[in-house]
Amino acid sequence: MTQDLKVSIRNTKTDRNLLDGYKAIPGIVYGNKSEPTPIFVSQADFMKVYKISGETEKVTLSAETKKFPTLIHDVQFDPVKNLPIHVDFMLIDETHPVHVDVPVEYVGDHSYAKTTATLVKVVHDLEVEALINDIPHNIAVDISGLKEVGDAIHLKDIEKSYPKLKFKADKEEVLVVINEIVEEKEEESAPIDFDQIEVTGEKKEEVEETNSNEE
Repeated sequence: MTQDLKVSIRNTKTDRNLLDGYKAIPGIVYGNKSEPTPIFVSQADFMKVYKISGETEKVTLSAETKKFPTLIHDVQFDPVKNLPIHVDFMLIDETHPVHVDVPVEYVGDHSYAKTTATLVKVVHDLEVEALINDIPHNIAVDISGLKEVGDAIHLKDIEKSYPKLKFKADKEEVLVVINEIVEEKEEESAPIDFDQIEVTGEKKEEVEETNSNEE
């Protein structure tokens, strides 16, 4: 699914007033052997598109009479306000494969034979190579078939569901597995035998003197 986003070509010297208060976000469009192009985009418009497309779906930028097929490549956020303050768009050639990391979404209900078992999600995204229009928003992994300790889903188990994607990881890579929870037993510390502790130095002399006085 393609998202459309209207942007404006930015003059880096005269457009600072448009960026005040995060009403507009500065950004740059680059890649595909083209000169980098500074742009700015409405914060509200960008966030609507970003929530849908993430960094895996094509975003077509419209700037004046030009259109740019891109991917959102990097977004910088204000650490306090959690608002975007800069965004990079990477130009793409729709006829050539691109490399992207696609989020993994684990779906389905699961129940374990043992109450001491736990589901471990090992992988949270997968690097793929594909044409931009063939890349999904996420890769769904159905965990409903996992029941016993040791049950796992490997990359090879889901590859057939995504024939247009070339996965870069090893086919045997574990995506999710059921492990048994092993409780660590606390070692009981032996009681301290104060009679076996050797008193040295000044303390030893004090003890000997005390003993002699008592005699």
